[in-house]
Amino acid sequence: MSDGLITTTSSEGLQALGSAAQRSWELITGTLGDRLDRDHAAIFAEPVSTHGGARIEWYVPPGCSGKPVPLTALSGPEAEEIRARLAAIHGRILALADQISAQNGAQAGPQTAAQTGAQSSADNYWLAEALRNAIEVPDQDAIWALRQDDGSLRPILVNWGRLLDTTRAARGALSVLAPNRRPPATTAAAAQAASALPAPAFPAAETVWLAAPPPPETPRPWGHWLVLLGWLLVAALIAAVLWLLIAPCGLRPGFLGFCPAPAAATAPALQAEALRAEIAQLTDRLALSERMCLNARKRAEAPAAPESGIADLDRRLQARGAAAGAMTISLVWSGRDDVDLRVSCPSGQIADLQRRPNDCGGLLDVDANYPALIAVEDPVENIHFNTPVPGRYRVQVARLTDVPPRGDLSFGVVLRRAGTPEQRREGTFRGREKRWSTEFEISR
Repeated sequence: MSDGLITTTSSEGLQALGSAAQRSWELITGTLGDRLDRDHAAIFAEPVSTHGGARIEWYVPPGCSGKPVPLTALSGPEAEEIRARLAAIHGRILALADQISAQNGAQAGPQTAAQTGAQSSADNYWLAEALRNAIEVPDQDAIWALRQDDGSLRPILVNWGRLLDTTRAARGALSVLAPNRRPPATTAAAAQAASALPAPAFPAAETVWLAAPPPPETPRPWGHWLVLLGWLLVAALIAAVLWLLIAPCGLRPGFLGFCPAPAAATAPALQAEALRAEIAQLTDRLALSERMCLNARKRAEAPAAPESGIADLDRRLQARGAAAGAMTISLVWSGRDDVDLRVSCPSGQIADLQRRPNDCGGLLDVDANYPALIAVEDPVENIHFNTPVPGRYRVQVARLTDVPPRGDLSFGVVLRRAGTPEQRREGTFRGREKRWSTEFEISR
């Protein structure tokens, strides 16, 4: 991942297109780099999810450089140049997607084409759909440019593979620049012949009866009186029902004035009612106790959360011969997964496995679980700083794919500095997540 942060966006209000595997930055850029060229792959900024996926940091792709500038900050001619270049790249990526989806399993050979044709066609369609989704963006704010040292510009996209989350979302900004399908070409001769043809004359539409037309309706003057009489009858019926419900039984005429004598309450009836109430209360208590026991059993049977290994940090560092330095940042986890530690100094320079020189004196002296043949169950990685400088240190943790993931993975990051309390951060990779970051503030 490159060190140049372009911008940070929120995933709220956006709809991601396709599956998470189809939105893989490595899949999109690798396919375009292999089948087209590096310039086509370099328009996609590298995403890093933070805050549990609520926000996304977008970085300049590796091998690219320049100062990020939003499209809205460019001058008119520069913005038109970026739009034109994106429209051309958009068309070539769509053409590649159409070419991939047209391929089938017959390329595997005459003997195996019948067996692999269906699977190969599905894979090609899946990959073509991923490319078409990748070139969609929600709005013009997703278009940026990298200004090179010589003043030239090259386009780059953030929030790619996403649209605004509406009931019927319009296609993105790149679809406006270049539509997904071109109209069929028309030759000059065909256009001239079409223009020479006279316009067809259509007769005016008229009503045609399949049978004799119905006779006109004659007005019925007594119809309104019938409607009024019906409403009066309904009102009288409602008034009678209300009077019977409200008037005391002694005031009703005839047989309607019958008032039944109240039933005498006896002692056995009162006792039976009390017993029924007590039984209902005991039944509710029993149901509540059963629910409490069931919840307690579920909590007892739930698997324990994976340990990050922070409690065993000192033993692991001593066993691996880790250096101390004036300050250390250590990464610890459990299992044979390959996880890498990387720290950005306050100036932006990097301390990682590549041992590049930096101005904060950071050096990775312990690496773990690579290659997979020497992986251990109690790994630890350590970066020590001989001359740390004050400022904000950004820690990045990456879960690599050379060892297949085996479910969720918890880990811990510990910062130790002489004369200051120890600082800890813990995180978890869930499912296919493979990047995590946090920050430490170091004062004088």
